Amino acid sequence: MVRRLAREGVVVGAGQAVVVAGRLATLWWLTRLLDPAAFGEVVLIQGVAALGFGVLSGSLFQAGLRFHAEAVTDGHDRALSALLDPLVMRAAWIMTGLLLGSALVWKLATHATVSPWALVAGILVIVPDAVRWNDLTVLNATRRQTAYTAWTIADALARPLAAGVAIGLFGPSSASALAGICVAVVAVNVVCAPLLMPKRRDGGGAAVPADTRTRILRFAVPLMPLALLTWIVGLADRYVIAAMAGAGAAGLYAAVYGVGSQGFLALGTVGLAVFRPLYFTAVDAQDLARGRRVMLAWLAAMAGGSLFGIVALTVLGSLIAKICLGPEFQSGAPLLPWIGAAYTLQTLQTIFEVLLYAKHKTSSLLHVQLAGAGTALVLYSVLIPRYGAFGAVLATIGSFAVSCVIAATLGNLFGALRRTLPETIGRTEVGKS
Repeated sequence: MVRRLAREGVVVGAGQAVVVAGRLATLWWLTRLLDPAAFGEVVLIQGVAALGFGVLSGSLFQAGLRFHAEAVTDGHDRALSALLDPLVMRAAWIMTGLLLGSALVWKLATHATVSPWALVAGILVIVPDAVRWNDLTVLNATRRQTAYTAWTIADALARPLAAGVAIGLFGPSSASALAGICVAVVAVNVVCAPLLMPKRRDGGGAAVPADTRTRILRFAVPLMPLALLTWIVGLADRYVIAAMAGAGAAGLYAAVYGVGSQGFLALGTVGLAVFRPLYFTAVDAQDLARGRRVMLAWLAAMAGGSLFGIVALTVLGSLIAKICLGPEFQSGAPLLPWIGAAYTLQTLQTIFEVLLYAKHKTSSLLHVQLAGAGTALVLYSVLIPRYGAFGAVLATIGSFAVSCVIAATLGNLFGALRRTLPETIGRTEVGKS
């Protein structure tokens, strides 16, 4: 197990390093091609699309991850995919239609200067993103980490390239950048899907139990409001800043935020890709001792990596901002260590939430996210008017701190670790003797 864990960690970690490079290249590229106002429009429209994506499709992806382990054991993994695929795509199209209609009505009603083509291109990406994540969910659940990493890298590198080409052809606008990104996601899907998942929809295998659809929906439905709550914590501050200081201020904040968060998001993704399937498998096998050892290793890896990231942002923040951002965006460099602190808490909270997913206690996650979102909204209203972007970061730290403690408590993390530490030490002593 240790060798496979190390091998998967190297594969996923190398892939995430390339993904981070691609996302930072996107920031480097777009913050030089677009002014803060146009870049602000891009991130604000992408934030709306992220909300629509998470509410329906994202909840179903979590269900797919959780149910796939037992589906493989029982021989009905292909049937499970055949059941989930239409659910995911129907959800993506429904949300795309709702958001497009709402965005265009808002545009007409407010006479906002944002281009309607930017709204269309930014929201239409929900559908190809749902296709991509639907397949990536299966690759992650089956621990096909090389294929998962290859697709993720291709997508991360194609987006900035396509956005830059579109801006070069049609001019420096939010519509050009978003259209290029949408085309890139579709193109990468067309290439990667048949290469990396050639047998995904073949026939054969056992049929899923009759109640599987009901169980999936029972698992996923409590997660749907969670997408809104997590969006409030992660993205709503940009809209508060935009309302108070304009799209340019929101664009500058989002650019610095993107630089500061990327390493921590990549670290969390590596942890989820490597440790989460192991933990779910141990729980399904009722091997609680192994599950606790996996959890302890996961926590140690994430805490150590996050601490290193905060130190790096503290010491090298100005240099990192100068390398990654255009000249008009570099004034936000002092925020970088604070953003790192916020995402350290978010990375740990993600681990604690897996304890609840493993027990199918998705309704308990509502308490976690309600507390986080409520704290965020209160702190946004108090801190952003007084401190601006720095207030937004402080509000995010406070929100993650509250939800992190609640998630750890509901998941009974502390009791699990009390049983893990003596057991781990005992195994170490036996190994030495």
